[in-house]
Amino acid sequence: MATLTFPTKIGGVPANVTSVVLCDPAAVPTYGVKRNDTDAVLVAANTAMTNPAVGTYTYSFNHAEGVVHTAWIKWVYAGATNYRQVLFTGSILIAPSTCDQAIYDVCAADPAVAAIVGDRIYPQYVPDGVTGAAVTYQIIDGQDDYTCSGAVGLPDVRVQITAWSAQWNAEGTRAQCNDLFAALVALWKYYVSSGLGIEIQGTYIDNRMDVDGHDERNEGDSRWGRALDVIIAYEE
Repeated sequence: MATLTFPTKIGGVPANVTSVVLCDPAAVPTYGVKRNDTDAVLVAANTAMTNPAVGTYTYSFNHAEGVVHTAWIKWVYAGATNYRQVLFTGSILIAPSTCDQAIYDVCAADPAVAAIVGDRIYPQYVPDGVTGAAVTYQIIDGQDDYTCSGAVGLPDVRVQITAWSAQWNAEGTRAQCNDLFAALVALWKYYVSSGLGIEIQGTYIDNRMDVDGHDERNEGDSRWGRALDVIIAYEE
């Protein structure tokens, strides 16, 4: 038996949200929790998590010992729908989101982005051996807001998010890169979310640029790349 525990906070204080269910972000959801080795569904899509205490949601189920599982948590608050992907092998307390985690979650939950890259979303660089289209993200700079009493917990960061086509030897094209870039622009031109760890208060795109993905060692491993700089304002 494994138990997923999902804490929610509003303004840094434990609080209930409108609803929390286990559900993948596909247009037609197929699971809430699945085994990664066989793709067998262990918890059906749109299964509600219980709410035993303010700001705490849990769900217990029979899992496969020693096997990696994927769960998607879908929560609604203030009219906004948010998703969080979790990989685990047993009971887990899901840590509050960080800015890095939030960037991954937002990209992974977007149907247009996921249709092109699946879960190939990585910090800083695409790992060796990954040939398909992918997204990378990295924090370029940021600043905290301060008063005479210290930090007020309202930082903003500049994040570079890059759309990469598949490698040229894996039929990657500039058109594929452009389609992925357009999906990222539509997602991040203005995004707001709340209810887990940090609250994204708003985003805007500050810059767009082509990125050199040519691989001089093996030209077939080259990719088309295009990036956007996103300013993310959030509350910790």
